[in-house]
Amino acid sequence: VGIWRQQYVSYQGLRPMPEMAFSDEEFRAAGMNPLEAKQALRIFGERDAVPLERFRRGYAGWLLTNQQFLDEHDILLTEHAETILRWGTHLTGIVLPPRMFLPGTDPTEDPDWGAFNSACEEFFTRWRLQSLAGPYLPVPLQALIAGSFPWTVVKHLMRAGGVFFLPDTMPIPSRDQIRGQLDDALHHGEQPDHLSEWLNIVRASNSARNQLDRFARLFEIQHYWRLLCQRHTSILEGNIGRVEIALGRFFGISLGAIHADLIEIRERLGKGWLDRPWPI
Repeated sequence: VGIWRQQYVSYQGLRPMPEMAFSDEEFRAAGMNPLEAKQALRIFGERDAVPLERFRRGYAGWLLTNQQFLDEHDILLTEHAETILRWGTHLTGIVLPPRMFLPGTDPTEDPDWGAFNSACEEFFTRWRLQSLAGPYLPVPLQALIAGSFPWTVVKHLMRAGGVFFLPDTMPIPSRDQIRGQLDDALHHGEQPDHLSEWLNIVRASNSARNQLDRFARLFEIQHYWRLLCQRHTSILEGNIGRVEIALGRFFGISLGAIHADLIEIRERLGKGWLDRPWPI
């Protein structure tokens, strides 16, 4: 449980940095050309220390409001509940070198570990995950560059992504050229039916990317709401409006937006989404 809590906290640390807004007068007062300064800030924003994290958080929110994903997730954890209670989920899908564990702490010595790990690898590949930090805490795949490829990513390269090779004898293509080539390679082939909604959201031709931030927020809202309703049901009775106000202040959005988010979650998962039992 401690590991799962720590992994969820890591999600909080990956929120995008707030956009820095300065007036032309403020730039000039600092001795800077406003146009050049705004261009530098834009480039800095595109090269954030956590690249594409906005997309990963949005994808996590889409998964947690996807009934098919939740059903398969629950089946996986239910079928291997005893193994998960012994070892957790954080070591699945990665290479475990021999002699890295103290005696009695090596999960590979458990006769049930092999089947559980294989099931997780298949689940991760099918849903484009890097790992599962805990129940209802999927960790989506992130962009990988040369030097950071674990050998276990081979399945993902073959079924869930692609390889882009650029020899060092060629000049770097323009941003638009690279974007077009990558989009052609990744999204113009056969699309898995269970991912079609999300792939349409992130395709290059879709200029309306506001759904990404919405799904990123839905990931957190459903997490908090589920835990509050399961652990503090009696306290919440008659205070739903106050909780919505508190969440709105926390996320910096209006009360109406929080209410609309909860309605969308209910529409995507059904009225009884809060009654889903924990799989382990």
